[in-house]
Amino acid sequence: MLKFQLATATAALTANALKVGVISDIHTNTAYNGWASEDDNCVSGSTVASEEAPLGRIKCDASPTLIDYMFQRFTEVFGTVDVIIVAGDFVAHHIAPEHKDADWSTAWPIVKANI
Repeated sequence: MLKFQLATATAALTANALKVGVISDIHTNTAYNGWASEDDNCVSGSTVASEEAPLGRIKCDASPTLIDYMFQRFTEVFGTVDVIIVAGDFVAHHIAPEHKDADWSTAWPIVKANI
């Protein structure tokens, strides 16, 4: 009887399995400028790079366009997923709200914009 219940539970879990995607530590620079130098953290500043880097530059956080391409490719390869787990240090980058200040009606759009 126990083997039957175990087999039934395993079949039920397999039939209703979730597709889970994991993306780790997205660092998005929403103010990214393809002509800005890494000396200015790739945002508009006084230092101009020798050539344009529209998607991203080494030593700079990714441009929103690069993140969009990443999600497009993720969907092409893995299809539609049920859950996306985004690991990383969003708290250290002041993107996630403080627990005591967590008003998700205002905080969620900020977090979502950076994902």
